[in-house]
Amino acid sequence: MTVLGQAGGNWLHVRLGDGSEGFVTTRYVAGVVAPAQASSQALSDREATCAQALERAKSQGPAGVARVATFNVRWFPDGQPGKKAPSGGGTDLDFLACTMAATGAEVVLVQEFKRDARAQAALGTVLTRLDQLTRGSWQARFDDCKNDSAQHVGVLFDQKRAAPLGQARTLAELNPLGGACTGSLRPGLFQRFRLSSGITTAVISVHLKSGSDARSYGLRGKTLLALKDLKGESGEPVIVGGDLNTMGCDECAAPVSPAEERRLAAAAGMQAGLALVDPKGGCSHYYRGQPGLLDGFWVPQQQKAAVELGGVCADLACRPTGSARASSARASALDRVSDHCPLVLSLPAP
Repeated sequence: MTVLGQAGGNWLHVRLGDGSEGFVTTRYVAGVVAPAQASSQALSDREATCAQALERAKSQGPAGVARVATFNVRWFPDGQPGKKAPSGGGTDLDFLACTMAATGAEVVLVQEFKRDARAQAALGTVLTRLDQLTRGSWQARFDDCKNDSAQHVGVLFDQKRAAPLGQARTLAELNPLGGACTGSLRPGLFQRFRLSSGITTAVISVHLKSGSDARSYGLRGKTLLALKDLKGESGEPVIVGGDLNTMGCDECAAPVSPAEERRLAAAAGMQAGLALVDPKGGCSHYYRGQPGLLDGFWVPQQQKAAVELGGVCADLACRPTGSARASSARASALDRVSDHCPLVLSLPAP
């Protein structure tokens, strides 16, 4: 097992070979990877990701193809809920910026961002690093909910490649409790862009209710019903992306599997004229070392599009983190950046 850090007194926070985590006292520990060694591994992982980002910036992508990513960054910048700064340092900001830049995306839809002063300072650091890595000029916009320590949806973009058209707009109708910010659930965030491919489109960042209980499942269903009312301006296409939380329902009278809920999400999109585009054989999230698919994009049914894996999901090829192949890959990003991975949508011009 690997020691992830001290947990107070004689307790250690550890990860086992199957990816599960827990706490043990020091008297049970022998022959593990020391914290300093684990930290060194995370450093080399970050450096490899940053090198990949720099290489991508040197090369031009396919002509006429824009790339849009979505990324849930686990309670940015603390890695945990609450108003206090974490003792462990929170999100590795440089690792995060490199992970985003390595996708080659000009627009990144984001979820789980706090908006307090500490979060805004951390965001400034990430945007500056993105400028350096991509030779771009990055900006950010977020929903206008007032609870700064709650989870917010937003959009980051390189204005050299993706020109914003008008102001961002908070979509209250995507909060299933009614009202944009009710119950600390998320609205959507709407922003129009002229992308590098020449496409003019609206993108909407979403974050549906988490949980496999019946109430959470029902609330996600309400958000799905609202998809049919989403409209662009002057008939322009709408792209919806984010954390769909297709977790299924364990507590429903008739249990629903994650795969079945994914099919229901696709059907709801079809009713709205949108196609749910998933990465082939892919994942977007790890829980207790096991991969799953929670995030995704809906695009207009006539739009040609493909979704690929980014970040640690691509590095691990969606293998469990306890596998022999995965143990040498960049799994440290799950701890230092997010338990989610970016998904990257490629949009060729018509």
